[in-house]
Amino acid sequence: MLYQRTKQSLIAFMQEGCQHTADPSLQRKAVQVNIGVLMMQATVLVFLLFFLGVGNEGLILSGLVQIPWSLATLVAVNRAQHAGHLNLARWFLLLGVMADAASALMLAQGQVIGIHFYYLLFAIVPTVFFPASKWREALLLSGLNLAMFAFFELHDWTPHPAMLTLSAETVHAMRVVMVISCVLIVAFLMIQAEYSAVKKEAELQRMASTDSLTQLPNLRAFRQNYSREVARARREDSPLIVGMLDVDHFKRINDAYGHPMGDHVLRLLAQVLSEQLRASDLVARVGGEEFALLMPQTELEQAQLICERLRITVSRHRFGTVSQPLAISVSIGLARLEAADDEEQVLRAADKALYQAKNEGRNRVVLYRPGFVQAPV
Repeated sequence: MLYQRTKQSLIAFMQEGCQHTADPSLQRKAVQVNIGVLMMQATVLVFLLFFLGVGNEGLILSGLVQIPWSLATLVAVNRAQHAGHLNLARWFLLLGVMADAASALMLAQGQVIGIHFYYLLFAIVPTVFFPASKWREALLLSGLNLAMFAFFELHDWTPHPAMLTLSAETVHAMRVVMVISCVLIVAFLMIQAEYSAVKKEAELQRMASTDSLTQLPNLRAFRQNYSREVARARREDSPLIVGMLDVDHFKRINDAYGHPMGDHVLRLLAQVLSEQLRASDLVARVGGEEFALLMPQTELEQAQLICERLRITVSRHRFGTVSQPLAISVSIGLARLEAADDEEQVLRAADKALYQAKNEGRNRVVLYRPGFVQAPV
């Protein structure tokens, strides 16, 4: 239970600020700022423990003076994010880490172990936390950090006396640890940014291929899957069935009950179709009340049996609502990919079979036969 609560709290913290914008890129930046402030806390804590292990009074003091800045930055960033001041949160984070490093340098370490090299890291990270539209602010912060680095590089700052008692080997080890920590921080931020971008790209791709009403694949996704299945069927010399399904008299539902009821029926129908078809099959919404079926490695007779079962299930299902129960029926046309057919010919054949089902009275499954004429009903 404690683990779950801690995990949920951490996720909630990471998402703070995202609720104030619908822009995916700004949401990603908000998450990155929250990760950045958590990394600041972790870095300060780890180095403090390390300094305590070394036992040098100057190092311990430098670790202790960083804690107030670290906690203040955490609180300021979180409150700014919570209030929707996302850009202010970025400034709080960058100014907080700059002040944190300056306090450790000026009050304890001086330039003995080279803590001012962190300002080179801080000069890079504004490009991660700030969106492209805020490039002037990112450039300003980068310039400030470079100026801080140059100042401390060119001007000696008297360290705590205990810092001067550190051996050359300890100083060298501390500098190596600092360089490694800088590299790890930059690498982590880059990986996180790339992961977020890939994740968002996948989400956009899913949205572009999904019908928003039914959550089924849309026409674009159907076309992509259809082309792949046709290529596979030809390569493996396996059967492929294409079906077109249409809700009978759907306009009457919209006219009698309104479009919200029509949308409700389509959502329920999408669930029924998904449940009744096999895992290897694909159903997509390709028009208003029209759906397309892909049935790989399936003979026409088997596809007919599957679609008959589907048709009967739909006719027996109660759509609508508890107060307004509604029965519907569907017509289905099926066609098989033949060796001489191109992709469009098979789709037209399935469409002709669908219209034949309409002509024959609806609520039926019809297999394509040469001679069918496609004509509106």
